Amino acid sequence: GKVPKTSPPSFTIRTFLTLAFFYVCLLNSMKRGGSSVLKKSVRSSKRVRGLAQKGNKISRSEGLSTTQIKTLHNSLFKLLDSKSTASNKKWFENYLKNQISFRGLKMGEVRKVVFQWHKENKLAEISGENQLRLVSSLFEAKNAEDKLAASIYIQEILLKKDLVECEKVFEFVEAAFNENHIFDWSTCDWICMKLLRTLVQSEGKPMAEKLVKWTDNLENKWKARAGIVWSAGFHARKCGDEKYEWVLPLLLKGMESLITSEWRFHQTACSWILCDITQSSKRPDAVGFMEENIKSFSVEAIRRGSRKLPSSKHKSLISKHKKATNN
Repeated sequence: GKVPKTSPPSFTIRTFLTLAFFYVCLLNSMKRGGSSVLKKSVRSSKRVRGLAQKGNKISRSEGLSTTQIKTLHNSLFKLLDSKSTASNKKWFENYLKNQISFRGLKMGEVRKVVFQWHKENKLAEISGENQLRLVSSLFEAKNAEDKLAASIYIQEILLKKDLVECEKVFEFVEAAFNENHIFDWSTCDWICMKLLRTLVQSEGKPMAEKLVKWTDNLENKWKARAGIVWSAGFHARKCGDEKYEWVLPLLLKGMESLITSEWRFHQTACSWILCDITQSSKRPDAVGFMEENIKSFSVEAIRRGSRKLPSSKHKSLISKHKKATNN
């Protein structure tokens, strides 16, 4: 009989068969070590990445690579080491009872190095947010001066020149506390003086409320301390002024939480702020707080908190504390 005629495959079927054929060929080629085209593509990609990592020029809009951040950090560390002394290192570590390691520089020397580093590396050429990310990661460093350098840079360069939003700075600082990168009183208090106080001066009551809320969680010890220490030396002493009338209620609220803690650095935080308040027109409020919470104070805290009061009142509070605690 006659063989029946068959029609040629349709265009769609031919296309499918052709693609399948090339796919099989590609798989076989990859099993044998890959085609020369693929090898060239991979080599080219690696070469581009390598050049990007080695290049000195930093894009203003793009984020810094891990390599660039590490390189910039190392250049800062070398500058800090060049100004350090063994005697300073020993003194600071003894004073802090080896809570944290030091390179061996005083605050003024760290500040000079920060501005030198900023200038030599042309960091002004990159965005403020990139600069913030670069220096905020210094809080993760092990040495006290590295963390102090971050505080100085953020306050005196980024915030002073309005290169970053206060809310962004707040987020990075809070993260540093939450991730336990702040673990000594020196670093904690420098952050309070350099950064948190500046944020409150800029943003006012809303920022202060966010900080005082940190005292709600006493387990995050240093963060809770920072929740009121930002006010030391300025806001606490100004709380009697009409401009800062909102400060006192917030501080009293924060101290109501902190004073229930027996941890020394929570106690001394309260005594520091109370001593400042006694130097304002709100002295009676500070005295009232100490009298109402007399049993919760340590001997050290009640002495420090009342030391700027008239001698008779100072002695009276110490006497009341002694009777209340049988000490």
